[in-house]
Amino acid sequence: MNRTAAVILAAAGLLLAGCSSSDNPNSPAAKSKDAAEVLYAYQLGKADPTDFQGVEPSVLADEGHRICSMLADGQSVDDAIARERLGFSDKETGAMIGAAPVLCPAQKTKVDAWAAAHQ
Repeated sequence: MNRTAAVILAAAGLLLAGCSSSDNPNSPAAKSKDAAEVLYAYQLGKADPTDFQGVEPSVLADEGHRICSMLADGQSVDDAIARERLGFSDKETGAMIGAAPVLCPAQKTKVDAWAAAHQ
């Protein structure tokens, strides 16, 4: 089974199982969150398959949500980068910041503007 098929099956499994910590794991919002977390992990894996080896997907999802919270609270992309560099390489940090809009689409403009200014 190729990697893409495995990711799709994992996403489907999460959607069917409703594996969320929300009050109602079968709600559309919980299922959407689960699917976004699977897509976020997939995007990170695409950056370089050797990155994030041994890092639990739940840890990656937590970091992604932390990035989103920082950006939503008005902190800059540079602030989020500085925080992520405490536990991850520059390359891994870049992948996590770049994929964050999968979890928080409202922050896509902020991330894209930062990326455009730093090319």
